[in-house]
Amino acid sequence: MIEIFNKENRSQWLETLKNNNINFNENIYHSPQYLELYEKDNSFAEAFFFKKANNFFYLPYIKNQISKKLLSEDYFDFETAYGYSGPLSNSEDEVFLNQAWENFNIFCSKARIIAGLIRFNPFLNNHLISKQKFIRISFEKDIVIKNLQKDDKDIYEQYEKDVKSNIKKAIKNNILINIDDSTAAIKSFRKLYIKLLKTKKTNDFYFFTENYFSKLSQNLSKNYTVILAKKNDEIVGAALVLISGQVAILHLSATDRKFSKFGTASLLRHEVVKYSYNNNIKQINFGGGLTSDKNDSLLKFKMGFSKETKKFYIGKFLSNKEIYEKACGIWKKKYERDNKNYSKYFLKYNYI
Repeated sequence: MIEIFNKENRSQWLETLKNNNINFNENIYHSPQYLELYEKDNSFAEAFFFKKANNFFYLPYIKNQISKKLLSEDYFDFETAYGYSGPLSNSEDEVFLNQAWENFNIFCSKARIIAGLIRFNPFLNNHLISKQKFIRISFEKDIVIKNLQKDDKDIYEQYEKDVKSNIKKAIKNNILINIDDSTAAIKSFRKLYIKLLKTKKTNDFYFFTENYFSKLSQNLSKNYTVILAKKNDEIVGAALVLISGQVAILHLSATDRKFSKFGTASLLRHEVVKYSYNNNIKQINFGGGLTSDKNDSLLKFKMGFSKETKKFYIGKFLSNKEIYEKACGIWKKKYERDNKNYSKYFLKYNYI
């Protein structure tokens, strides 16, 4: 049995997840509620579901229409939403998984989906159930995690010396912490986050819209919290934390550069750890660095809180090589000059 889910049959989508014990609160990255945060013009949430006997295979993603500036006919690609998702299955049977992926590949060919980017979940190791000739799996980067035990009474002592020093500095400089899950807190976070991105001249990929944060507060109302750092009632740092089952994910964070010297970023992450411990959360995902380099400065900063890491993999799915290469060729000729930051992206042609 094959089913394709989208906004037209959303209730059926949710019912199918429920009937197959795919719990939204345990797998927020795989939920339509999370996928909908990334919908834009010509981009919408969709999912492929394959079931045979008692075995199921489920892959949610964002389906994008490729610009007519590149291809005159209707073609599409897909990518799993920002974060850590990829396929879910209750089976490790190789024959079943091969059938599921082959049916997905056939579906994509018929639906004119030429390629796709899959972000796998390091906590599920679901890249291991995705070994197919039409998927090129590659290591992207290490991510820093922290396992929390019930007897971790003094988590602070587990940090590196520099981290502990920065936390003390922040407290000494009267950086105060407020934990808030209100809409107002989301708005405050966004204001600081966008300010930081503009200062750093970050590429457009990370510029989430006001509508994104508004949807997040509605769709994930029970699955997030905001940790705000304040000095003299001014918000000088913030962390947006998502809760997926027993894992707390540092989804986005920002620190006002004027207050970086006070150790604000270290205090924020310490508060994420405290919040997680106090709420019986078992693991924290701090994310990784900006690159795959073991000496990446952001990675090394995060490893000051934990030496534990997991490997983050991505998959490059190719269903129509001819049309994919045609789109890439036109992009390279007409648009690469003004979009060189994206030249190494698998779906580079979407940036014009």
